[in-house]
Amino acid sequence: MKDKKIIYILVALLAGAALGALAGYSLGQKNARSEAEVAFKKQSDVWKDQWMQRADYNPDMAKEPLLSIGGTVAEVGSDYVIINAPQVIDTPFDEATPAQRKVMVNDETAVSLVEALPTEKADALMSEYQEKVRAYDDQMARGKNPVPVTQPEIEKKTPIKLSDIHAGDTAYAASADNLRYAAEFSATTLSIRRAAPASPAPPTTPAAPAVPER
Repeated sequence: MKDKKIIYILVALLAGAALGALAGYSLGQKNARSEAEVAFKKQSDVWKDQWMQRADYNPDMAKEPLLSIGGTVAEVGSDYVIINAPQVIDTPFDEATPAQRKVMVNDETAVSLVEALPTEKADALMSEYQEKVRAYDDQMARGKNPVPVTQPEIEKKTPIKLSDIHAGDTAYAASADNLRYAAEFSATTLSIRRAAPASPAPPTTPAAPAVPER
């Protein structure tokens, strides 16, 4: 009987020690979590102070409308495309923009494939434009009032259907509404760009046959 009492006492002591260790662990975890939260808040406050001291600081920066977004097409539906768009945090005071946007396409949406013009043609247009700019500056210097010069289009836009868009294409969507935090919106324009196809590898010249030794 005495041995059983000793066993009961040992079991009780072990259980008490285990409960004490568990409580200590939980308290330690709670304290570590609190310390991490305090450290994060301090760092966040420092970041905010640094932003407010910047010469170009604008407290309304995150309130400015965002009318277009770009990203990679992840999915194409019957009347929409889903775009993976880079998240943007303009200041430490505003929340991040959605990482994925659902762009609704209707009959009024202008959908087009944008391709760069051939290099020779684009260079010729830009050269002509630069000459017009120099002439414009010369006229202005003489006190005249020349006609403003318009920059040429060095890209070709071809209307396409929604079904012509593929996952992996780069898409730029625009809207009349503020898109900053819009996870879904109707687009007025949807422009698609694709990487230029890789040039084929040049043909390899077959190696000359080995000359046998004499």
